[in-house]
Amino acid sequence: APPPVTALKCKLWEKPGKNGCVCKMPVQCSPSLQLCSRVGSSHRLLGVCQLGALRCLGGTFMLTRDADCDWPEETFGSCRDCKPGTTCQESLRKCTCQSPSECPEDSAPLCVSSDGEELTMTECEVGARRCAGQNLSVIGIDACPQ
Repeated sequence: APPPVTALKCKLWEKPGKNGCVCKMPVQCSPSLQLCSRVGSSHRLLGVCQLGALRCLGGTFMLTRDADCDWPEETFGSCRDCKPGTTCQESLRKCTCQSPSECPEDSAPLCVSSDGEELTMTECEVGARRCAGQNLSVIGIDACPQ
């Protein structure tokens, strides 16, 4: 028998299926860290989850420099809009930066380049550091190869 669904540790862009984790459709993703990526011939801002779903479903993309994308002004619609690394301040109607140390352990791992060094950092930690104005390049949507 397949393992009970609760025991499955699916990736951010997967969901439990009958026999294990299956790819989500990009539209099923909850808000995730936005990365500038090249899909086909266009540069698009896509969330980590959307990129993972795209790859999971057989698509390809390349992460590119943040400067290659147009970043929209952050607007606050509701707490659901808050990205990983931020917490919702409903009374102030805005998302505020979290401290990286407040990030949950189970936030998705990403590979980041910082000052020429490759580090594995969680999506929440990258979001929190970016929110605080730190310049981090995400170079992969998985943990860095050991």
